[in-house]
Amino acid sequence: AKKIIDAQYDKLPLHGLGKTYQANWWKALGHQLISLGYLKEIVNDMFRTVSVSSKGEQFLASSRPDYQPPLVLPLVGELEEEENRSTEEFKNLTASESQGFSEVADGKLYQMLLEERLKLARSVGTAPYAICGDQTIKRIALTRPSTKARLANIDGVNQVR
Repeated sequence: AKKIIDAQYDKLPLHGLGKTYQANWWKALGHQLISLGYLKEIVNDMFRTVSVSSKGEQFLASSRPDYQPPLVLPLVGELEEEENRSTEEFKNLTASESQGFSEVADGKLYQMLLEERLKLARSVGTAPYAICGDQTIKRIALTRPSTKARLANIDGVNQVR
């Protein structure tokens, strides 16, 4: 972009290092950093902003030129490298499986969401996948969106859902 070239950000040594990752990977990373408290999201009527939280500032302040503390994030959905991802992982998920979840609570939430989807599907007389796909439910369980705006950012969620 012209702004990047004008500010000479393209000359920085780290510029472009993340270009091999898809946009969904970066979105998933952002959602993880928000859900873990390193970033904060403020949603207004027309827009939302994301900034570094106090926890994120503490983490950044703890790094030195000779030492960068590790930031360990649960490996979820789009954070997995594309070539290592298997579409079969999502097709074969059942209520008893909770692989790929960072905590037992995530697995329980996933199972609860599957049960609610089944109840809803029965009440309207349709197949559960027509309500919401397994992959979308997994993303909801992992990111735990706390607002409608965050929920809308998950792939597979639209205005109707």
